[in-house]
Amino acid sequence: NNIWDAVNGVAVSSSQDNYVIGNVIHDVEHGILFWSGKEIHVVGNTVYNMDNGANDVGQNSAPHAFMNNIFSGLKDKTKGYHLRLNAGADNPNSAMKNNLIYEPDGTFRVYWRSTLYTDLDSFQKGTGKGTGVLTSDPKFRDAAKSDFILQAGSPAIDAGADMPYYTNLFTSRFGTDLSYDINGTPRPQGSAWDIGAYEYASS
Repeated sequence: NNIWDAVNGVAVSSSQDNYVIGNVIHDVEHGILFWSGKEIHVVGNTVYNMDNGANDVGQNSAPHAFMNNIFSGLKDKTKGYHLRLNAGADNPNSAMKNNLIYEPDGTFRVYWRSTLYTDLDSFQKGTGKGTGVLTSDPKFRDAAKSDFILQAGSPAIDAGADMPYYTNLFTSRFGTDLSYDINGTPRPQGSAWDIGAYEYASS
């Protein structure tokens, strides 16, 4: 899905496990807002120009996963945050890995439970999470024109986590093949999945 000019890009409140996968969300207040009673899986999304990227406002301690997402373009770098996880941060099986969090001035804002981390190193040391997380310019083709396709040389290329759990789950449960990006490009094109909603394909 392409979602823009909204208060919430995706809002999740459910008694079932929830999967937010492969969306482009931009020019919103909350990119992904959730207060579910079950697991939340936020995977392979591109979120840009937002008050907050992914925002947990619930008290659900089930495991949550944030993988292969791009969060960039905080509107207010003193109040907003790229990612916020409340009670789910207490679950050792919650994952935050292989995301790309970028601001031109180096701003990094991630709440993990009640602690605000303002740089990747302190987040990794404080939580034991953050494997494969990048803070480099994703090199969108033209973000000003809402074109978030990756350019050659993007650090997001081949930097994502492998997704066999999700591809197998969706094929068996829903008959949906997740091994394609939002444009229908097969994943991966290289040695690994790309971070974000788009898979880079050389012309």
